[in-house]
Amino acid sequence: MIFDAPTTDALFVEVAVPVPIGPELKFFDYKVPEELRTKIFEGSLLSVPFGARKSWGIAWRLKSESKEPKLKSISDVLYDEPLLDAEHRKLAEYLALRYFYPIGEVCESVLPAAVRKASKKLLLQVPKEKKIKDKAE
Repeated sequence: MIFDAPTTDALFVEVAVPVPIGPELKFFDYKVPEELRTKIFEGSLLSVPFGARKSWGIAWRLKSESKEPKLKSISDVLYDEPLLDAEHRKLAEYLALRYFYPIGEVCESVLPAAVRKASKKLLLQVPKEKKIKDKAE
């Protein structure tokens, strides 16, 4: 798989989070902290705050602006390499629309079980200072 280099002007990212939120393509906007701007790609697996819990999500689109007034920041990029390239993300969108299934849950089903399991363990290992920083925002 070939991925574009990360861009440092991506201040925001649309994330597909595996939650049962309806059949449309629903993405959630997050801020990209400065220290993660060179590490994030479209297709990266991320640790994100979702409500009162931590979750994971796939970085869908990097963008320079967001219409949402109050956003949380992503917590971390869980792997050095993106997990889904543009073709796989396009396939996931097709499946979500075709079968009326939430895009985040489609992403969860296309990832290998070993990656999903490892991601859950990685979420539990987020450093305490990152957890404290997220609560302050």
